[in-house]
This record gives sequence, structure tokens and C-alpha cells, in this order.
Amino acid sequence: MTGPITVIIPAYGPGPHLEEVVDSLDGQLDDDSRIIISHSGGGDPTKRFASNSRVTVLHSRDRLFAGAARNKGLIIADTEWVAFVDEDVVPAPDWYAAVSRSIEAQSADCIVGSIGYKTSGGYWGISLWFLEFGPCHPYLGRREIKGGGSCNMIVRREFFTRMGGFPEQWRFAQDTVAHARMNASGHTLVFEPSIVVLHHNPHHMSHMFRHMYGHGRYSALVRRQYGDLPGASAVRWPILSLGMWPARTVQITRRVMTARKSPKIQFLLHLPGILGGLAAWSLGFANEALRPKLKPSDVGG
Repeated sequence: MTGPITVIIPAYGPGPHLEEVVDSLDGQLDDDSRIIISHSGGGDPTKRFASNSRVTVLHSRDRLFAGAARNKGLIIADTEWVAFVDEDVVPAPDWYAAVSRSIEAQSADCIVGSIGYKTSGGYWGISLWFLEFGPCHPYLGRREIKGGGSCNMIVRREFFTRMGGFPEQWRFAQDTVAHARMNASGHTLVFEPSIVVLHHNPHHMSHMFRHMYGHGRYSALVRRQYGDLPGASAVRWPILSLGMWPARTVQITRRVMTARKSPKIQFLLHLPGILGGLAAWSLGFANEALRPKLKPSDVGG
């Protein structure tokens, strides 16, 4: 087995799934590994974990976006490898064993695990799961990547700290910026599907549309900053942003329909919701592409 790791969990507000996430990690981490909950806003969870010597709670009354919360935990981490696991994803029972195998087998500096779901969230929750986490679904193959979801990500602490960790003023796309920095610095990122977390998908159509619209805006913002990312030309020439909706539709459909053991029927049943979410994403992207002076901190989440 690999040596101990530090797992950092960013949380804002009540953190209703924190106990479930910590319990799952507690049952599989070795004795020297630790868990840091980096919390902000109301509902300080310090007392909830006072009896667990493995857990350290960092609390801030002022809201921290996810990047800032993760960086706050990173400052006090002292293990070679650090994992970032969100409050609404539950590590599978063999998560740590898969992390250890991957660290030993890979020469990568960043490993992105896969994201299944624990709570479906109904029709709109599943639609959002296909949209937001599609590149990191468990049925996809192991491969070298340019980026992926940061809610299940493991990095070498020293280099990640040296490059500044996550951006702190971005409501969305913190992982995209961090991964772009890694790629620019020559570091290798891999996707390892056996490292699984299970997401609590949210309900409600309105949440999905707001969420995807925000993701679209930040997708354009990050491409303005990193012009070599796919789709950056649609920010430089905003008329091209009109083609993002069909391009993303083809990309997502091809990914699901060509992968072995993918939930093809489930995808087809949710295709109307997925198309609606893609339309919201594309609208956000196009809106931002036409507003070149807007700063990341000015965009609502």
C-alpha cells in the first residue's frame, strides 16, 4: 500500500453529507492518513467531529469558494499525496485501495477518479450527472487527460502547492484552471476509473439550468485566460460560440454511445433534459464570450 494521504473536503453551509463521507473514508484509510474538512459559512461542523482524532475542521465564517477552501486545507497538509473529495460525493468502499494501486502504477502527478451517483436526483439529477461528470464516468477507460472533475482528484502535494493550487475567486471551473496550469507546467494527468466516488445528484430542473448556465459562463472565462484549451477560438470570435451547442451534443453523445457498458438506454431516455442543459450551458458561454471585460469574481454562481 502507498503511504498515508490527506483527504481535503471543502464544505459550505450545513454540509448534510459530511458524516457519510467521513465514515466511508474512516473505514478504509490507514492509521496515519488524515481528513481535513475546510468549511465556511453557517453551521460550523467542528463539534460534529470532535471525537474523531483523524479529522481536523477548519472553519471560516465568511464564504469561501471551493478553490479557496481546498487551498486552506492544502496549507496544513503534510503528506506526499493529497486528495480532494467534495462533501456531496461518497467514496466507494475500495476507494483508498484503488488510489494506492494507481499511485504505485502511474507516473502521473495528478490522478482524476471517476464519478458515479448514490442519489439519482430523479430525471433532472441524472441529466445533470451526464452533463457535468460525463468525462469522468466509471464506464470510461483509463487514459491520459487534460482535465477532469476535481471532486475526486489526487495530486502530489509539493508540486501542486508550488504552482498555487486552485484559483480562489472562481465560482466554477476551479479544476479547469488548475489542470490548465498543470498541463502548461508539463505535468501528467491521468483518469483512473477504478477510483470511484458516488455523487448525491440534486433534484429540480431549475437547479440544473442555473448550474449549467454558470458553468457555461465560466467555461468561456477560463478559455479567455488559457487560449490553447479546446473551444478557445469561440471566445476570440464570439460568432463561433453559436456552434458550441451542437458540438457539445455530438461530443457527449459519442462518448456514451461508443463506450462499453455505458448506460445507453438511460442516456437516450434523458436526452431531452440533457439537450436543455446543453442549451443553458451554451447560452452562458455565448453571453460571456460577448462580455470580454467581465472578471471571474463578477459572475454569479
